[in-house]
Amino acid sequence: MPPPVTSGLGRNGPWLQNQWLRVETRQSDGSMSPVALDGAFRPTERATAFVEPGDARAIDFDRSDYDVRPYKDALGDGRALTLTSPVPRRSVTLRREVVVYDAHPFCVTRVSVTNQGAAPLTLAALHAFSTPSEGRGRLQLSSPTPDLRVYRHGWQSWSPTMSLGGAEVDLRGPPPVQSPETPQDAPGRFASDDVGVLFDPSLGRSLLAGAVTARDFITQIFIDAPDKAIDARCLTDSINVAPGETLWSERVAIDLCGTPTEQLERYGDALGRLMDAPVPRRTPSGWCSWYYFYTTVTEDDVVRNLRFLERHRRELPIETVQIDDGYQTDIGDWLAVNEKFPHGMAWLASEIKRAGYTPGIWLAPLLVAETSQTFAAHRDWLVHGDDGEPALAIYNWQRRNFGLDGSHPDARGWLRWLFREVCDGWGYDYVKVDFLYAAAIAGLRHDLHTTRVRAYPDAIGAIRETGGDQRFVLSC
Repeated sequence: MPPPVTSGLGRNGPWLQNQWLRVETRQSDGSMSPVALDGAFRPTERATAFVEPGDARAIDFDRSDYDVRPYKDALGDGRALTLTSPVPRRSVTLRREVVVYDAHPFCVTRVSVTNQGAAPLTLAALHAFSTPSEGRGRLQLSSPTPDLRVYRHGWQSWSPTMSLGGAEVDLRGPPPVQSPETPQDAPGRFASDDVGVLFDPSLGRSLLAGAVTARDFITQIFIDAPDKAIDARCLTDSINVAPGETLWSERVAIDLCGTPTEQLERYGDALGRLMDAPVPRRTPSGWCSWYYFYTTVTEDDVVRNLRFLERHRRELPIETVQIDDGYQTDIGDWLAVNEKFPHGMAWLASEIKRAGYTPGIWLAPLLVAETSQTFAAHRDWLVHGDDGEPALAIYNWQRRNFGLDGSHPDARGWLRWLFREVCDGWGYDYVKVDFLYAAAIAGLRHDLHTTRVRAYPDAIGAIRETGGDQRFVLSC
């Protein structure tokens, strides 16, 4: 058993400590300073938290009261320290929570705002962990800027996810989509989604900041190598905080211990535990039409390969035969099958089952093409831009495709109906769902009080309700 977290009151404010880490706070400004006890690595001094309204200057912490209490969640036991700062001139109360665990070498922090005014408060962002770009509190680093390394993470599968040097320019990958990332065109300034790591090779040490929850907001980590600054912010999609309401940011892990790969491994584990990520009982093996035929696949192609697999069952002991993109008439019109599949998809599923395999199929259920019948009949099911037009999710298949709005009850009902038809009607027990990010693009939704991260699991939940535990749903 690891020793329990200890706490105390220092000259500037309360602190928490375990066997790896000490977190000191300042009551005067609500800032925090985590210190790795191995080597006394202290890259951030006075990392602040603040609230960014939609149309006004930032709201910072004033003098704070505090409390320390026992804490327990999916990561285990620890202690939580909360700094509470009334800001009467802005009609709000700010809170900053810091948790240190008995058994983990990182801390987790978040910030909240309570609207004490009579009118709604519109928010642009909640900044949970931020260092100033100038003066006291900048990152304490030893390496020259070009030698620093930054791990930047992408928000979907075409976004660059890689390590870049401190003098390189951030990358944005195709295809064009409405990404949550803010373009960073200056060398050494990076926008990373969910998690970012800054490595100082002279010290051989690194700092990871990453959101370990994703229930309400998209979180971005901005790293500015030349100005030695880092900022973990939650994009609140301009939602309103009603009078008397409290809104918390996502929880952000700060890890100073070990190597970047060790930190990323711990981060992934913490994210999975706190978000209760399901783990499949097993991973099936199979044949997928995409990697040879792409969109040109035909019914004859699938049947020919199915017969080959039957004849070579001992050499190729697979379980699933999956038809990928190429059977549908359009993106969004999934139950309308094109002329390349003359016997239909139910017949093909029965052929695959008769051969002793699990039938699998591909869909992009959260995309709707501008040429589809679904688009023509149900434009109101889509995420919209400020101009009132459907918001572009991707240009692909030589046409525009838009994102389905998970907050719209009729869109969710359509998803349930679609998967009942594909799974129960056609007989597919393995479903590959692609382009899922489309439900999380920026834009206006049917529920004006929701965010893209709240709407996204509503859409995914409609799929899971129908798929259930009896089927394998692969998210792509």
